[in-house]
Amino acid sequence: MEETKEIQGLYKIFRAAVYISLLLEFFEYAVDPETLDHWNGVLVDIHDRIKTWFIYHDGNLIYAKVTTFLLICITCVGTRNKKHLEMDARKQVLYPLLGGVGLVVLSVWLFGFSIMPRIYTLKVNIWLYMILSVVGAVLIHIALDNISKFLKEGLLKDRFNFENESFEQATEAVENKYSVNIPMRFYYKGKFRRGCVSVSNPFRGTWVVGTPGSGKTFSIIEPFIRQHSAKGFAMVVYDYKFV
Repeated sequence: MEETKEIQGLYKIFRAAVYISLLLEFFEYAVDPETLDHWNGVLVDIHDRIKTWFIYHDGNLIYAKVTTFLLICITCVGTRNKKHLEMDARKQVLYPLLGGVGLVVLSVWLFGFSIMPRIYTLKVNIWLYMILSVVGAVLIHIALDNISKFLKEGLLKDRFNFENESFEQATEAVENKYSVNIPMRFYYKGKFRRGCVSVSNPFRGTWVVGTPGSGKTFSIIEPFIRQHSAKGFAMVVYDYKFV
């Protein structure tokens, strides 16, 4: 099932929202708007307005990080893999996730640790904080993306629920002096297997129902004729192919 253009559009919007969230975080915590404001206080006014938002108003950096993480989770829900994904949990999920979380934690620590040399009005620790925040968010995004792709690929492999509806059936014929055993195939645990439908006492009559061309004569009537003839029984067979 291909993604619709609407779903693709929503995915792009949420993916952009993740990195817009990071930019807003940097604007609120890392950059002093007064040093960049050459438009008569416009940037300062925007900064102050955003500062009133819940995630920024008390100056707690953790709220901004949690918001970015939640946006990544929402974005990954809409992820679809375009080709078969060979899942390596360590390389594709564990290492990126641990690395991303570790870098985000380190970035929060660096934010509160002052390193005095300045590059373009920002301290070195602020530059490191922003770089590690972006790299950490990307790694977390990659890990959660891969989890979402793997889960959805697993669900789409059995979209008609064949695995849950399949069950093991009889594979051995029940032999007695009256029985008729009809060979058949059934699906169970990812494989087609050979089975057997055993009619132990067919003398009460057997009614075979199916649409024309469905294989009633070949699969049911002919085995009855062959096996009862071999056992010496007479039969009354009403079949259009024999009438």
